[in-house]
Amino acid sequence: MSDIFERRLARRVYFVGSDELAGHPVKIGLSTRLDERLKAIQHWSPFRLHIMGSLPGSFELEARFHNLLFADHLHGEWFRSTAQLAGIIASINDGSFDKSILPTKWHRVHGIGGLYWLQERAAMQADAA
Repeated sequence: MSDIFERRLARRVYFVGSDELAGHPVKIGLSTRLDERLKAIQHWSPFRLHIMGSLPGSFELEARFHNLLFADHLHGEWFRSTAQLAGIIASINDGSFDKSILPTKWHRVHGIGGLYWLQERAAMQADAA
């Protein structure tokens, strides 16, 4: 099996945050090498970070999480820590997470410095109704 194919299979959507900061922001990203990714993010953080949870995934799955939590978006791939997000991470960690709660419509926009996932609030509210 090729290295590229193996890495594609190893993609994980991850949730990174800190227990040292009340209401800490949480980064939702995608990586094939979680330990290396955590080290890279940690380099820029004044707080000790850890992987709060992860699951096998894809760019689409990552975008669906971003869209679900759009109202709590801070910047880039960072989101406010909320009870909803804590519940999602807990269900991922205990194996009970149901992907059907995630929006099926998503939009990807390529921007300088990375991928940004955007969805209009009106469309999000319509999907939730």
